[in-house]
Amino acid sequence: MNLRILLLLVMLAFTSAGVGHANAQGDDTNAGPEPRQKIHYQIAPQPLNTALRDFALTSGLQVSFPDDVTLGRMSREVAGLYTPEEALSELLAGSGLSFRFTSVDTVTLERAGRSILSPAPAGKSHSPAANASRVPSSESPVAVKPVVVPEIVVKDVHERNEPDQESVKDIAGAVNVVTREEIQRARPKNADEMLRRVPGVNVLDEYGQGLRPNIGIRGMDPRRSKNILLMMDDIPLQPALFGDASTYYMVPIERIDHIEVIKGGATVLYSPNTQGGLINFIQKRIPTTPMFSTTNTFGSFNLLQSDTQYGGHWGNFGAQLGYLRRQSDGFRDRSKSQLDDFTMRFEANPDDRTRMTTNISWYDETTQTPGSITPSQYRNDRTLAGKPNDEFKGQRGAIDVTASREIDAHNTAKIIVYGNVFERNWYIQDQAANGTLLSTSTNFLRKFNVFGVMPQHQFKFSLFGLDQQITSGVRYHAERLTDITGIGTAGSKISRTTNNADLESVAYAAYTETAIRLTEAFTISPGIRWEQVNQSRETMNAVPPAGGNFKGYKTTQGLIYGTGVKYQLTPDSMLFGHVHTTFRPPTFANAVDPTSGTTQDLSAERALSSDVGIRSILVPGVSAEVALFRTEFSNQIVQQGSRFVNAGKTLMEGIESTVSLDWGEMVRPLQGFVTRGSITLLRPKSLFGATDGKDLPYAPRMTFYGLVGYYHPTGASIEADAMYIAQQFTDGANTQTENALGTNGAIPSYTIWNLRFNYAPPKAKWAIFAGVRNLTDESFIAQRTTGSFIGIQPGEIRNFYGGVSWRF
Repeated sequence: MNLRILLLLVMLAFTSAGVGHANAQGDDTNAGPEPRQKIHYQIAPQPLNTALRDFALTSGLQVSFPDDVTLGRMSREVAGLYTPEEALSELLAGSGLSFRFTSVDTVTLERAGRSILSPAPAGKSHSPAANASRVPSSESPVAVKPVVVPEIVVKDVHERNEPDQESVKDIAGAVNVVTREEIQRARPKNADEMLRRVPGVNVLDEYGQGLRPNIGIRGMDPRRSKNILLMMDDIPLQPALFGDASTYYMVPIERIDHIEVIKGGATVLYSPNTQGGLINFIQKRIPTTPMFSTTNTFGSFNLLQSDTQYGGHWGNFGAQLGYLRRQSDGFRDRSKSQLDDFTMRFEANPDDRTRMTTNISWYDETTQTPGSITPSQYRNDRTLAGKPNDEFKGQRGAIDVTASREIDAHNTAKIIVYGNVFERNWYIQDQAANGTLLSTSTNFLRKFNVFGVMPQHQFKFSLFGLDQQITSGVRYHAERLTDITGIGTAGSKISRTTNNADLESVAYAAYTETAIRLTEAFTISPGIRWEQVNQSRETMNAVPPAGGNFKGYKTTQGLIYGTGVKYQLTPDSMLFGHVHTTFRPPTFANAVDPTSGTTQDLSAERALSSDVGIRSILVPGVSAEVALFRTEFSNQIVQQGSRFVNAGKTLMEGIESTVSLDWGEMVRPLQGFVTRGSITLLRPKSLFGATDGKDLPYAPRMTFYGLVGYYHPTGASIEADAMYIAQQFTDGANTQTENALGTNGAIPSYTIWNLRFNYAPPKAKWAIFAGVRNLTDESFIAQRTTGSFIGIQPGEIRNFYGGVSWRF
């Protein structure tokens, strides 16, 4: 309370000085911009950054502000007829922020104390604090030293429609955002490059293409990303979310505006598989004004990335068409890949309270998969192919519709309807146990069909004079997998079917989560979710096995619950924490015995996940986030003999931290220099059986990412970054010594350096860029594999790229 009183007194002192300065110069209204007409505003109380977006769309003005000034701030409701000045003053009341017109149609936001002392050459400065209390000051204008306002880049009009990047930070837990600015500067080949920046995230490379994600969070096994939840615009990406969450498709990074990473099941709004966390890819929106854009990247190994888009808004309707072509020979022999991605996006705003979005996409990929190599091959030439005849082919068609309606100032409804078809055929040459290639191949032919409906309702109300919020919803999700295995000749796509199974999951969920503000600074967010999953497996072999074809069923259900807590220490510092349970149902293979159809007596895997931390702007230019986390499983599904049982116990705990330094905010001559670093220290332990006390597979005890950049006002920039991954084990026994085939043994630590150059003049419609990945040509093991691929998969070698983008 003393801190809040002190801040209030300081604010009043600055306000009084600023008003006196303004009064000394006179308060002639003719000195400012011409009076503007009143228009109708309907802006609900919400995070300030999203409220400012609504204000910009309604008023037609551009609103500019540094990213940090709205952090943790809420807006007031603005409903009725106002001039833009009146509406913005009402919106910012009590926020400690002021605004001024820097041009006829551009408004700049700043902290009230700073802006009132600053000169406003393009118009008068407006401060909610000053409007509330105009106290004359005896201080002479000559004695007031103007404060230099940091340079603010005003966005083009077409960028006003960009999705919000800050709203996810309202969740009471550890949350990271890979921003659109980071993605634009990095010019990444795939999403893996960007996710490696996030503390707690471990990404395994696979052939250097990033087409099949292998992502783990906080010690979860990253192989096939089956222990996390992947989404795009809140829609699940995994082709069989409940039956087999293994992921064989990754959304092209060219379609993504920014990436949200929510750690450790910190909210019941999403499920299942959130025990480590979830990743939500947010798509780019249609630009406000019609625009054609193209970005073309060329690089080593005949890399070509060509992304072309055309779209815009015409009145209340928007449309955009996109085509992406990506192809590469790969850094290894027999590792060519090519993909074509077609997208259509439509937006409609029938009125100022309704928004409808439709996405249609078609993805077609063909990739040679060179398999794994022996340790001796890896040491002599890590670009060799171990499996010269293998090929993966994937096709995905998807459509989704999202409609949202602001019913009134207190009620908002949203519904998402989605569906997709994904077919992936993998033709894999067989290997003997000693790694020798055989003349036959096993062809895995799978087709997935997914359909889902997710209605959601948000209710806002006032209690004890404070704004409260309840979010409730339900979900229906159905998926069907046709799983065919065939035997053929190596290199041939013709095979004889040996197994044909039809697997289905139908899942129902209902949830509610409440944000209860007990004081202006203190919020708790209890939530509860119910999940039920009905699974079935039916064999349809033309030549039935000895026991005949069968059909088996399994139903799994449970409650997910928890509470999050937020405490706003200051406008720039927030404490957060949560404790939640999580839910992961048995996969198809575990729920119903694939050989007999017998229902396995298994429960969903349950974990207790928690973290506590703080995110803060320590001083202007220095921001940081630190979190302690813990995830404990008590009933993981493990195999004992010929049976699966809920007997696995594991513990993942540690600390993760991110620090960002904008040196120009602290030392003016260093304007443009930025440093960012993130580190995770992890203790991943098995707590049962022969592996008790051992580290979990593919869970490095330390990961680090660091970046140093310089950004010149002319649009030129240079970035150098590094990623360090500590030693990882590939088995539960923590075998250290490498075996003869390379399938077992520790993966040594490694560091990867990258270098990037960009030149994008502020008002130009073009940009050029270039870079080097794996600058020092570090030789590292990405994975050790068994089964269909026996040996070592090497990490990507040094490669160069460059390109140009333009829009008009």
